[in-house]
Amino acid sequence: MKKSLSKEEFSLLQDESERLTLDIAQGHETEETDARLSEIDQLMERSDWILSHDYGVVKKSVNGIPLKVLKSAAGFYIGTCDDRQGPISRESNEYWRAQETANQALESGQWTQFHYDI
Repeated sequence: MKKSLSKEEFSLLQDESERLTLDIAQGHETEETDARLSEIDQLMERSDWILSHDYGVVKKSVNGIPLKVLKSAAGFYIGTCDDRQGPISRESNEYWRAQETANQALESGQWTQFHYDI
C-alpha cells in the first residue's frame, strides 16, 4: 500500500512544479523537465490535497473518502460521510447558511481546514 502525501510533501511538490514551470518560461528547460513535471502532476492528482490560491493547501478527500457538503444544525459544512455510518468527519472551519455557497467553496477550494485538538 502506497503512503499518501502529507500536506508538507504536497506543498514541496507544488513549489518544485512552480520552479520547473518558471525554468521553462525562462528557457532553462532540460531533457528531464517535462518528465519530472508529468511525475509531479500525477503525484499531486492522486493526493488528498488541492491548492487553493486563496486558502493554501486543503484536503480534497480523507482516507480516500471524497469530501462533500453536509448539513448539521449549525449549517452546511464540508466533511466526509458513509452511506451506512452517516457523517464521519468535519473538514471545514466554516459553516454556510446556503448549500449552494458551501458547494461553491468546496469546488473552488475556498475553505479552511478544520483542526481537531487531540
